[in-house]
Amino acid sequence: MPNPETPRIELAKYTPPQPDRGATKAASRAERKEAQPAADKYENVPELTKERLKFARVAIDAALEKLKKPDKKMEGVFKKYGISLNTREYYLAIGIKESKLNPTAVSGGNAKGLFQILFDDANESNVLDDVKRIYGVELSHDDVFYDGNDATKQATAAANNAYVYILYWHLCGDYYRQKQGMDIKKIDRGKATAFAYNMGPSAFATLWKELKPKNFGDFILKIGQKLEKEFPEKIDMPKGKTGLIPDPSYAVEYWPGFYLKEKFAPEDSIKVGKRSFTGRKIMESKKYSEVIYSLWYRPTLSPAELAKLNAKAPKTKEIEYIQGRDYEVIAPNRWMWGIAIALLKKVQAEYKIPYFDDADSTISTKTKALITILIDYNKDVREDPAFEDIDPEDKDPNIALNTKVYFPSKRFINQRLKAMMSNANMPHEAEAITSKVETLPAGVPKYSGTKADQLEKEGKEILKYKGKQPPFNLKIPKYKGVELDPNQPSAFGTMKAEDVKYIVIHSTEGTGGGMESVLYKTQNIHYIVRLDGTVELVRTEWLDPNEKDPKKKKAQRRVALHHAGIWSHKRRKVGKTKYKGGAMALWNGDGDVSLKTVGIEVETTTGGTYNEAQYKTMKTLIAWIGSRYNMPKSNVLAHSQIAVEDLLQWWDPKKQSKRERWGRGRKQDPRKLNWSKLGLPDNYRLVDPDVAIGEIGSHLKGIRVAIASGTGGWGLNTDETMLTGLDAADKIWAAKEKAAKEAAKRKTPRTN
Repeated sequence: MPNPETPRIELAKYTPPQPDRGATKAASRAERKEAQPAADKYENVPELTKERLKFARVAIDAALEKLKKPDKKMEGVFKKYGISLNTREYYLAIGIKESKLNPTAVSGGNAKGLFQILFDDANESNVLDDVKRIYGVELSHDDVFYDGNDATKQATAAANNAYVYILYWHLCGDYYRQKQGMDIKKIDRGKATAFAYNMGPSAFATLWKELKPKNFGDFILKIGQKLEKEFPEKIDMPKGKTGLIPDPSYAVEYWPGFYLKEKFAPEDSIKVGKRSFTGRKIMESKKYSEVIYSLWYRPTLSPAELAKLNAKAPKTKEIEYIQGRDYEVIAPNRWMWGIAIALLKKVQAEYKIPYFDDADSTISTKTKALITILIDYNKDVREDPAFEDIDPEDKDPNIALNTKVYFPSKRFINQRLKAMMSNANMPHEAEAITSKVETLPAGVPKYSGTKADQLEKEGKEILKYKGKQPPFNLKIPKYKGVELDPNQPSAFGTMKAEDVKYIVIHSTEGTGGGMESVLYKTQNIHYIVRLDGTVELVRTEWLDPNEKDPKKKKAQRRVALHHAGIWSHKRRKVGKTKYKGGAMALWNGDGDVSLKTVGIEVETTTGGTYNEAQYKTMKTLIAWIGSRYNMPKSNVLAHSQIAVEDLLQWWDPKKQSKRERWGRGRKQDPRKLNWSKLGLPDNYRLVDPDVAIGEIGSHLKGIRVAIASGTGGWGLNTDETMLTGLDAADKIWAAKEKAAKEAAKRKTPRTN
């Protein structure tokens, strides 16, 4: 029996599609206007109606709202195992694979509802039992499944079904991964969780530990090798790279890893460790994880496209690049040069890009262009840290073995190539980094909204700290068992005290080992504030004035770090170091903002906010750092305020201004920051100086769409309060533009 004190999820009344009630009336014009734009992504999926998509989104939203307010037990589990909630669209794709978003679906195995919770003949469920045991959530069969005609009951059951599924999904992923000590890279965790959910988390843990794969792709290949050894007549392990094969049921292509020549019999199985695994279940789990991955990241295809692909699917042995796809995984290889040469013919044949067919170009010139595009795409667009130090100007640029390389779309390549050929707007060409704009125009307030004068007065106050130096026991963290060296030189050199102008605060957007493997490995931040409020020193910026040992004093230096970005859409030098591109940032015309900054990362879950212990620590830490640099309070900035994104893929230079290419929106952290708890004015209300004068765009339209739809990282703990200063700057620029146009009209002579 369910615990009567367990709260149920309540939904706003919504009428789902009812069976056998005749044709529904055509949607009104207003309803069509309010339709979710993301629904278009799945318009090709058979059986998936707009009504089902709308119903499922409402249910998942209700479940996520409930999960954002966990009780103490659930919150403890989330923190201990680094469980971070994802976006609505992430879970929606899983629901599409599970039931085509049918809330009354019942499978042959008695799995029920939107997310197909599995029950036995007595309507008991191991899924509900595990969720109760781990999280303390007690729900019954009737709470998560309803197939009657009461719309409210059906909506509530669907929301509960989503609620239980999301908890169980993370139990199969984050919980078991940490519990079993499995080292799974962040990029592979979605697929791994899907495989574990379908196979069973304990069974998946056995396979992963016994096979010891390097990554998820290697895991699939090792399973294939095991099956091929036992059943050579049924498995085809290709010598080269496998291509994508279509699944018309979900209108996607997916990566098979290896091919099945003949169906497995029910008794066909292999032994891994002390457990046996049937061939059928392995193939089912493999396809399940890959199809979900395709629903997440690949476009759905029309019936005509699928039919064409299906005709050649059995012969597919190589990766197929479909025009218009954003990117596709290509084979790991150490040398970028080798990857580019291997792909050159593919680019010519599949994309039909004329620049690679130029008779006057040597193979090295063509290949060099492709190498530059590949590196820029993986480093700048995908922001993969594995590419951070790769320079396309090197004779033989190389990457770490088994690094995944992604290949961009035809449109991306075409735009980059055109720019290269015309020497226009391309990375890696000389340009001064700092814009000509240094300050806001006269008459423009520094802060926006009510009491702006008072905020400006507070913002001018210098940060003050009196007390122990430093105020905390600065813990030096370890990475792979070795203590980090905070005095490690940086590729960007050092900062003088007079150079330091800002403090930029971040959120890690992930906890535990995944966070550490990025921040500890790169050491690209000065301080990390952990969940319990303790402070870790990753790179040195504090010089101990009492240090007497000249060697130690010399070793201590303010290390300049590229932790927030640099306004460098073209090549330049930072000191003696040639800057290699990457994420961009700009504030008040200062393109070197990242290299004049002390950076603080605060450990949070994905989409999470700071806790009270962290606010208390941060208030002291900011005061201590700022006081040593005579820094005003207005110079403490959120990462989201200074980050700049490049929309080159969607930018048409003939129709759009540079403001529509470069603008805000690249970062969302830290989310819903409470500035007063840091002892600071509301710096979200700082008028964005670079947007106000037109140096970059606000990109507010796209940001607001992302917040409303929960996409692009803006789905959790973001709202209009974070955009106050950006909105004010956008209006200032719009007014200036309007005035300029009106002035131009007045000057234009009339013609009779």
